[in-house]
Amino acid sequence: MTNKIPKTAQVYFFLTPDETAGVLKFITSQGCRVFVDRSETSAPKEVSRLFDLGQVFFCPAAYVPRIEMLKTAAGIYYLDSMGSPVIELDCCVKRNLLISRGRMFFRGGYIGRDGWVPFPEQLYESYKKTKQFIQKSFLIQEKKYGASLSKASLEFLAQGGQLSQF
Repeated sequence: MTNKIPKTAQVYFFLTPDETAGVLKFITSQGCRVFVDRSETSAPKEVSRLFDLGQVFFCPAAYVPRIEMLKTAAGIYYLDSMGSPVIELDCCVKRNLLISRGRMFFRGGYIGRDGWVPFPEQLYESYKKTKQFIQKSFLIQEKKYGASLSKASLEFLAQGGQLSQF
């Protein structure tokens, strides 16, 4: 385990849908569960398919009971990413000839009534392992819009595709 856990950490990237599916498979192979941001019930809703995802959250399975869900006036529940031990993954989305920039964001805890409340160290370890997997498996040195490109996204550009930072 690590001795120094940052308050926040993030990585930006451009991945194709196939590469994103590979990242999600890696995450689940590491004993983590993946959730969408909304639910019809007070329990977080797990991702049931890897098609056309936008923003998802993941955490080691042991921390699922600690995920907080808040209810809107319309009766829809949403995952409280500020107070829950989860890692945010904004997936790259491909629309026609455009791939959006992806991001993985780690939050080390939150400020509670009595000061800083750290999340478990294993959450940061999950972030680091996933980041290393993305970097070693897909990313190259070239960057665009402050994000690392994958070989496949560079090829996508060469074939007339475009990248978007939004």
